[in-house]
Order: sequence, then C-alpha cells, then structure tokens
Amino acid sequence: MGKITGFMDFPRETAPYRPVEERVRDYREVPLRLPDEKLRIQGAR
Repeated sequence: MGKITGFMDFPRETAPYRPVEERVRDYREVPLRLPDEKLRIQGAR
C-alpha cells in the first residue's frame, strides 16, 4: 500500500517515448517502461 501523502512527497514522472524512427516501422507501444524503482515510487503516489 502506498503512502497517503505520496502524491505530495513524490513528483509525477511520465514514461519516456520511443523515438519516432522506431515507431513508424511497427505497431508496438509508444511509451517505454520506467525502471522498477521508479515504478515503485509512482505506485506510492
């Protein structure tokens, strides 16, 4: 369970996007995955 005040303690971080040169060749997801540690922090928000 995350912290109740996590949204005030941890800044929001968005996932980076794949480069356009890669994206135009396929139909995969556009955003890249954040590292596990950053996902845990975002989950506490």
